This record gives sequence, structure tokens and C-alpha cells, in this order.
Amino acid sequence: MRKGERKLLKDSIIQYVKENTAKISLEELDTVLTAEAIAGYFQVKRNTVSYYLNQEIGKTFFKINTRPVRFLDKKIFEKNFFTVSKDVYASVNDLLDENKQKNGIQKEEKQEMNFVEEQDVFQNLIGSNGSLKKPIEQMKTSIFYPNTSLPVFLHGPTGSGKSFMARKIYEFAVQEGILKPDAPFVIMNCAQYVNNIELLSSNLFGYVKGAFTGAYATTKGLLEAADGGMLFLDEVHRLNSESQEKLFVFLDQGIFRRMGESEGWHKAKVRMVMATTENLESNFLDTFLRRIPIIVQIPSLKERGEQERLQFIYHFFIEESKVLNKKMKVSGNVIEALLNHLYQGNIGDLENKIKFICATAYAKKKRKNEIDIHLEHLPEDVLKGIAEKAENKIGNYDTVEIYPNAPIQEILSGDKNGKDYHQELFEKLIAIFGEFRSQNYAKEQFEKRCMHTVNDVLDCLIYNQNSENENTMRKYIVNSVQEAFRYVEYSCNVQFGGNSLHAITAYFFYMNQHFRKQNIFIPNELMQYILEEKFISQSGFLICCLLKWILCQHKKI
Repeated sequence: MRKGERKLLKDSIIQYVKENTAKISLEELDTVLTAEAIAGYFQVKRNTVSYYLNQEIGKTFFKINTRPVRFLDKKIFEKNFFTVSKDVYASVNDLLDENKQKNGIQKEEKQEMNFVEEQDVFQNLIGSNGSLKKPIEQMKTSIFYPNTSLPVFLHGPTGSGKSFMARKIYEFAVQEGILKPDAPFVIMNCAQYVNNIELLSSNLFGYVKGAFTGAYATTKGLLEAADGGMLFLDEVHRLNSESQEKLFVFLDQGIFRRMGESEGWHKAKVRMVMATTENLESNFLDTFLRRIPIIVQIPSLKERGEQERLQFIYHFFIEESKVLNKKMKVSGNVIEALLNHLYQGNIGDLENKIKFICATAYAKKKRKNEIDIHLEHLPEDVLKGIAEKAENKIGNYDTVEIYPNAPIQEILSGDKNGKDYHQELFEKLIAIFGEFRSQNYAKEQFEKRCMHTVNDVLDCLIYNQNSENENTMRKYIVNSVQEAFRYVEYSCNVQFGGNSLHAITAYFFYMNQHFRKQNIFIPNELMQYILEEKFISQSGFLICCLLKWILCQHKKI
């Protein structure tokens, strides 16, 4: 599609949304103006519609981020119904509730222990209806328990999101009106005091003047600081037996003594959340564990399943896109390499690796408006994993376009797991050639775009695992191609790297299997361009040779 045609399509889609926003009623919000329906009306891909309309979010449109997503014109909606304050609403009810609150209409009283509330802080978490469904139910149970709620133990490996979940428990308690909006949320990492248990105890419970050397005044501890709110004890296995016994008394009766006190008690109303990576039975007193009825198992990243891991990958790329303020194109092979890697530090480790990848790619192309991310940008340990693990299949995912605030679900729905890269490559090259001819831009730019497109497929083929028979055939083809390359290098005074040899070998091998089965239309003008060897750069010359071979195989030229 030409540039002018794309602009016309975008304008038509925007006008369509405006006109139909004016026609709808509030009762129809659940059924109208979905990206899928709009795509069907214009006979284009849904992702194309979503891309155009998401560009208007915050400008002229707002959206309801359900499945499927709904887009509405803000001014027209406000004229017909009521003022909206957000660009993105989680659901239709979220939008309608906002209006009810503005008009002083109270929400219906929630039923006791209602876990089916449509919108809460847990709802949009990755895995909320999957691996985290049971943990979320347990955390909600603890909060709804009367008085100071039930103490919660978050148990899971490093980097699995225990600290994040603790914060969500607090936010949920505030959202439900169980805690005041200004209620304290106090964090104590017990691992910081591993070499000074007395300091840990004094900071937690407080101390009186003269309790130890340097105790010049009576000081409150974190328990008192968290009064009326929530205390999160991370790495709680660092507590010694004495501190566990003191904490047990507090959990049981809500009373405690400061360090150095022998009589009298202090009271505090604190909701307690604790987290550990260690085995519970071997690191805690039985009496202590018995006082904690809810133990929430937070799964590792590997246990989260492929779909959830994929969502995390897209989420972190979107976050980096926001930070860098750049659109990204992430190779499908990068996605799959990250998907199959074993992360020792779980979600935190994955996030750091994606930060590294984006920083590496940005440093090389920081002046471009768009960042292209390929296998070369991966950390060494991820690349090493691809090379060492035969079960890691590369080539099942499409290149993904990432931009700030991109909806994850739309990216997921755009995946073509198991697509034919070879067919797509040729179609893209034909499209690029069409734009080159119609827009008459420089040959260097044309060749550069072709090379970028080819690289996506070569990434796939170099790392693709094959059967023993296929490898034998490829060895034969390698020798043949190597001889051809030597002749080209000698005759034309050009030089190709080792990767070029293996990439083209892989391409020849797979084209021989795939292209003969397909019916591909090749414009005569493109055929003539290739046959006349109009490519001018070294990379262009390589593409010319490659395309000539494809043409010979397909058209028997």
C-alpha cells in the first residue's frame, strides 16, 4: 500500500469512528466499534486498524481496553453523554462507574467476600486468570478477614514478584476501603541485618534508652510506624528464633515490647505480609508457622507457562519503548530466544535482559526513529543457550512492532505462530520494490530496506535445527555455495563473511523445499531489474544473486 493510500485509509477509519460514536447509546457500548468490526468493514487487517486508532488515543479518541478493544471519539461522546477523565478504561463498567461517582450515585454495596469484582488491582496482572488465580484468591481472603486481617506468607524463588505482590495486597486493601488512602505501607528487608540480628530486632520492635550501646533515646520501631497500615517483611527467614517468638506474640495478641523492656506492652494494628525464598519448615519455628494460616506460593517464571512468559516479554519491551520514546521492531527469533531461556532470577532477570537488549540496540541506532532488534543484540548467555539446546526451535514467531502504550493483547493476537517466513519475505521484497518505483527514492535506501527484510529470515534459518539427513544435504550445498562465493569474490573483487555463506546456504536449501510448492507472482519489472544487476552495493549484489536463484528455481529462467 502506497503512502497516500495508507493516509486515506487512516482518515477513513477515523471518520468512521466519529460517525458511529454519534449514533450509539450507552446500552450498546458492549457491542460496538471494536477494532475487529472496523477491520471487517474496511476489509483490512485488525492490527492495521488498531495501529491507526491507537495513534489517536489521548488526542481525539479514548478506548475501552476489553477484549476486543473499543474505540470512541472523546468530544462526540462527551457531547452526547458525559465527561471522561481518562484515555483508557479497563471496562465498560469502569467508564460508567466514573459517571455514577461524579453524579453522587453510590456503587452497589459489595457482598461480603466477593471475589468476582470486575475491576480491581489484581485484574490486569499477567496470569490473573492463569497461574496467579489461586494466589490472588488467597491474598484477597487475607484482606477481607475482620480486624487486622490474616497474616500472609509469600513463598517463591528470587525475582518471582513477591515484593510486587505485597504492594498489590496493600493497594487492594485501600481500594476496598479496608485501609485508609493515607495508611502507611512499611517495608523492611531483613537480609540487610544478616550480620546484626540485634539491630534487626531493635528496628522492628523499637528500643528504650540504654538498651544497648548507642541507644541514647527511646525509639519507636517499624511495627509502630506501620500502625493502621501494612508491614512487609522481606527475606523474613533472617529473623532468629528470639525475634520469631516476639513476632509470634504480636501476631497472636497484637502486643509487643521494645528492646530493653521487661514489663508493660505496646499495641499496634498492623496487617502483616512476609516473604521468603527458603524452605519454611527448616527456617521457622513451628509455633510461628502455625500463626500464619495463608501461605501463598508464587510461581517461578518457568512455571508461568509459555503464554504468560510471552506477555512478560512484550510488557517489558513496551516499557522500554516508553523510556526510549522509540518504536521498536523486535525479530521473532529474539522473542523465541527469550521465551525459551531459563532465567535464574525469574521475572527480574528477564526484565534486566530486555533492558540490556534495548540499550544495546539503541546505542547503535540512537538517531533513528525506530529501533530494530535482532539476535546480535541478545546477551551472550541467551545466545549461548540457543546454540547449546537442540530443543530450542527458532522461527515460529513473527517480527513484532512495539510502541509506547501498545496493548499487549493486540500484539499477542497478531502473532503468527508457525508462519511461512519464505513466502512472507518474497512478498515484502515485492512490496518494497513497488514503493521504490512509485516513490523514486535512492537505490541505496532501497537496498538497505531489502537487506533489513532479508536479515529477519536469515536469523531464522541460521539457527533452525534440522534432521541428520537435512544436515548432510546442507553440507553438500555449503561446499557448492562456497565454491560459487570464491568465484564471485575473485571475479568481482567483493568479499563475504562466513555468516553470509551459511545464511545463503540455508536459504537455498529451504527455498528448494518451499518455493516450488507455492504460486508467487513476480512483477516483470522486478525480474528485469534483477536480471540487469542494477544493485549497486555489496549487500545489494548479494541480494541480487539470491533473487536470481529464486527466479531461476521458480520461473526456470
